[in-house]
Amino acid sequence: MYTEAALQLFNQSMEKQAKAGAFFAAQAFLTSASQVVRLLWPTRAKAKRRGEFLRRALGLPDDFPLADDRLRNLWDLADEKTEDWINASKNQVIAFDFLGPKEALGDKTPKDEHIYRLYDPQTSRLYYRGETFNLQAIASGIAAINARVNQAHDQLFPKKPEEKAAEPAPAETATPSA
Repeated sequence: MYTEAALQLFNQSMEKQAKAGAFFAAQAFLTSASQVVRLLWPTRAKAKRRGEFLRRALGLPDDFPLADDRLRNLWDLADEKTEDWINASKNQVIAFDFLGPKEALGDKTPKDEHIYRLYDPQTSRLYYRGETFNLQAIASGIAAINARVNQAHDQLFPKKPEEKAAEPAPAETATPSA
């Protein structure tokens, strides 16, 4: 729900070329997706059983696209990661809050590790602190998990016939727009 709301805000911001809104929403989207990943693929020993149980219940394979350590750990030690990025990027060509393909920067195109925030609408890639995330792939993964959660919920708590008739059609899942 939060990932979808963030993605809708992202798409609206992109349509209006509102850079601050786009990066705010992209960061909110990554935060929410990171929380889902952390719930399903935890690193702490006491949480691993929970994650395994949930993945098994939802039928998520070990190689599911969101099983990404970079996404799960994105906000861990964020202050230190930002400081490391700053130190590694001193005296380098950098990109900071750029909407567009890297190549549009011309001869001032930085190496990926020196990009703080850049979104390329042609590839749906968000560069953040030297890491690259495919927003479309993350959105598709979240949508697949959402569908499986809803399916499990419906199996555990079947609707009565009168509830089914009054139910609105499901909303479309948001995806990153160009």
